[in-house]
This record gives sequence, C-alpha cells and structure tokens, in this order.
Amino acid sequence: MKRKIIYITILINIFALSQLIGQETLPIYTDYLTDNIYLIHPAGAGISNYGKIRLTARKQWLDYSNAPQLQTMSFHMPLGNNSAIGAVFFNDKVGHFSKSGGQISYAYHINFDENTTNQLSFGISAVLLQNSLDGHDFNLYDSDVTNTLIHKNYLNTDVSFAYRNKGFFSFYTIKNLVLVNRGLLNNTTESNNLRRHLVSIGYRFNENDKETLLKLQPSVMVQYIEQTQEIFLDTNLKIFISFSNGGFWGGLSYRKSLDANSIENSNHFTPFLGVKFKKFVLSYSYTKQVNNTIFTLGDYHQITLGYNFKIQKYKTATWDL
Repeated sequence: MKRKIIYITILINIFALSQLIGQETLPIYTDYLTDNIYLIHPAGAGISNYGKIRLTARKQWLDYSNAPQLQTMSFHMPLGNNSAIGAVFFNDKVGHFSKSGGQISYAYHINFDENTTNQLSFGISAVLLQNSLDGHDFNLYDSDVTNTLIHKNYLNTDVSFAYRNKGFFSFYTIKNLVLVNRGLLNNTTESNNLRRHLVSIGYRFNENDKETLLKLQPSVMVQYIEQTQEIFLDTNLKIFISFSNGGFWGGLSYRKSLDANSIENSNHFTPFLGVKFKKFVLSYSYTKQVNNTIFTLGDYHQITLGYNFKIQKYKTATWDL
C-alpha cells in the first residue's frame, strides 16, 4: 500500500511538472467552449456587442485530497467600434506545484460591414504569473528543495489574430512569444522556449437565419508545443437553441494527443451544457479520461457563472463563441 501511494505521488508531480512547463500561462482546457473564446485567443476580446464577466471553478480527481484545481475570473468588452480590452486572473494548483497570476489584453477589430459579421482582428496580452514549489513535504537530500517554499515570477506576451465572416471563424495565437526561462527549478537546464501555437477553425450553420432557432457549430482546435513538438487536437460539436430571453447550448469535445509518447493526460471526452437567461449565464462541463493509463478513477468537473452587460447598441452581431 505504501509503495502504491508513493507511485501515485510521483505520477501526480510528474503530471504537474509537465503542466507547468507546457502551459506557462492560463491552463488550456475546454473552458473556451463555454461561451468564452477569449480565454485562449486575445483577439477574441470584445467580439460580441456586449461585455462579459466569467467565474470558473475546475476540480480534478475528486477521489483524492489536494487534487488539482483551477479558479479563473475573466472579463472582456468592446471600446468603441474597433478597440476592446480584457483581463484574466487565475490560480492553478497541481500537487506541490502551483501558479497564480493574470493577463491584460488589447484587441483591435477591422470591420468590413456594418454588422461586424465580416471582421479581421488582432490581439495582444501581457502575462504575469508567479510559479511556486512547496517542498515542505519532501524528504530529499537536496536542501534547496526540501522544507522550502520557492516563488519565481514570470512575464511574457501572447499575440493573436482572427478572421470571421458570417458563420465562419478562425483564430491563431502564439502564447509565450518571448524566449524567457521561467527559473523555477534550474536556469541552466530549463528550456527558455515555452511557445505554444493555437489554431481554432469552425463554422456556425444558420448564423444569419433569424427565423431558425437551432444553430449547429462544428469546430477544431490544434495546439502545438515548440519545445516538445507535441500536437493536440480538439474536435468539437456545439448546438445552440435560442428563445426570447436567452438560450441553451450543449455539445461534445474530444481531445486527442497526436504524440504517442505524450506525458500530458490529454485523451478525453468532454460533454458540456449551458444556459443564458437575460444577462446571466450558467454552464457545466464534465471530462472523462479515456487514456490507456489514467491516474485515478476521478474525472474533471467545471462550473462557470457569467454576466453579460450591454456596451454598444449599434452593433447587431452577437457572436457567442
């Protein structure tokens, strides 16, 4: 039993390390499918005709104490007809590793029609976070780690581009653009290349048909990590049903690692549901791991609360991506 506990602890910390190295920014799960594409693409700030506030809590592996967990708070809003701003604050804890911080974003939208359904966008984010390593429970010979609490700050930049026309949308984002070492463990052995490339492409059927209450949106998202050359593919299907004071949405996402030797736990299904009533939003997602090797029987649960506030009455497009 003791050996099993040690083995599980090692796995958790290996997974934590891979998360911190590969995602030196807000962790990329399926939050973006719950009406908040801005979480992963800065160019998505302010693409609706109203501002958005979102609070998210995510809990993993519920059958273990000190399980990985994430909390985020985000908002974004248009400023005038072209500019937009946004911000994200988050706290992410995995095993003995944790990071907290945030980003502030600016986006500029070039509109090719009056209803902003044909739009080219650019976005940039400044990201500041603090990495922490808690070694108080370690029993190692390395005095630099054992019985210590290490904090290191990290600053970088994300850049983003987007184009959407009627029902079609596409986003491209480079995270951690600047080659900077995060300096948490060892400056000489840690890579300074933490770049992650994200590409999202999709189409919403019946987008411009005002009489059709049901809209179907297939999409894909591809992630590429430069340092490890890992590739991850999200295949998504999302359905919207509108009513007079809001609407429902739901769908299914499947994330597949295209690298057979990937250490990240990234092969899983995620069904999600959401409802919007007047200015309020509530959504839930559940992630089921389907890897050949999983850490526990516990899965991932996420709840998002949101509030929409009106900004510009002269915009008629309301893209809830």
